[in-house]
Amino acid sequence: MEIRQLKYFAALAKYQNFTKAAQELYISQPTLSQQISALETSLGCSLFYRSKRMVALTAAGEALLPKAEQLIEYYNQCLDELDIYRTASKGSVNLSTLNHAETTFLFEFLHLFHLKYPNIKINIQSANSFTELMNRIINKENTDVTINLLSENQRYPNMDILRIPTDGNDRLSLIISKNSVFANINSFDEPKLSDLFKKTCFLYNGWHSYEKPLELIHKYNPDAKIVYYDNVHEFFFQNLKQDGYTILPEIYFYNVEGNKWCHSIPLPDDYGKLTLTLNYHKKSSNPCLTVFIKEVENYWHLAKKGNAFVS
Repeated sequence: MEIRQLKYFAALAKYQNFTKAAQELYISQPTLSQQISALETSLGCSLFYRSKRMVALTAAGEALLPKAEQLIEYYNQCLDELDIYRTASKGSVNLSTLNHAETTFLFEFLHLFHLKYPNIKINIQSANSFTELMNRIINKENTDVTINLLSENQRYPNMDILRIPTDGNDRLSLIISKNSVFANINSFDEPKLSDLFKKTCFLYNGWHSYEKPLELIHKYNPDAKIVYYDNVHEFFFQNLKQDGYTILPEIYFYNVEGNKWCHSIPLPDDYGKLTLTLNYHKKSSNPCLTVFIKEVENYWHLAKKGNAFVS
């Protein structure tokens, strides 16, 4: 039994006429008749009643028809899927990010992707603000996909989201100098933490959503002094120098020199839950993006099993 024969069978079942079915299939009537007979021989049963005036399905034909239609549809879907990979053999994907720290979770994947698709170039570019980042992808401004942190309930119109596991490094933490008198605090359950909030808070302008962290800060100190910096390194330096504190996703913290010089205290889940995401248009006309997203999905699925990228 061949897929071609199933297509012939489905067409004959539809038209119940050899001449019309053969015309639909762009083959001769004798060829159609031969292939239907060959299919019946391979299955060991008759699929049609035949007479000079009509062609009708037998009970076996009635049973086969829905299954044949499903197989034909699945076969066509497979061809469409493979066609994406054929047309995406060469091209590029433009990936925008707010902070290159977020791309660290893709380093191994990008290396393996390049080995598998050497003719697809991944261009990584930075945005100056979260608003600029999202405008790029929403307005399709030289950006196919963004990687950034979102709160659990954040959604954007006409956007598809792929969530990336990060082993907890995407949560928010309160960060202080290791030389601070508060450096022995490890959780928000400790009473003397309230004294820390009397210090100056330094926040990074590049990150987009401080709504929940600010709520937490003002819960401890309604008159909290807050200073914003545009440069992530500068604001880390000021935080260390002036013995203040900051709140950042831990993914940023580990990407700067802060891992050596700072102590982090995870925020309670009500205030510090974030998700690292890839944001993209599913209906993008870029076939390379389709391949990229499918391979990301495949990579993270396999990574959970302890495997990496496979061909």
